[in-house]
Amino acid sequence: GAARTPSGWPALLREGMHCYLCGWPDAQALQRIFSGLAAELGIKTMQLPDQLRIRDTERYRFWFNYGSEATNFGDIELEPAGVHIQAKDTL
Repeated sequence: GAARTPSGWPALLREGMHCYLCGWPDAQALQRIFSGLAAELGIKTMQLPDQLRIRDTERYRFWFNYGSEATNFGDIELEPAGVHIQAKDTL
């Protein structure tokens, strides 16, 4: 199958598990492509604010705010350059 641009040109070509991205899509299209591929593979994703990053270890999830302003995600609030540590058994 192939994903196409609005003008009908190929955007993403596929053969089995091999994918070829036929250019550099805008941010929305890239998000849509990666989210769709991850869902097909059973990989859970989260749409995070640009400045927020998550890192998981076996027991903890670390939330990092790389931004210069406070940010929220659900009930997690992070100050600028802040870190929040969450035990995995509370997720």
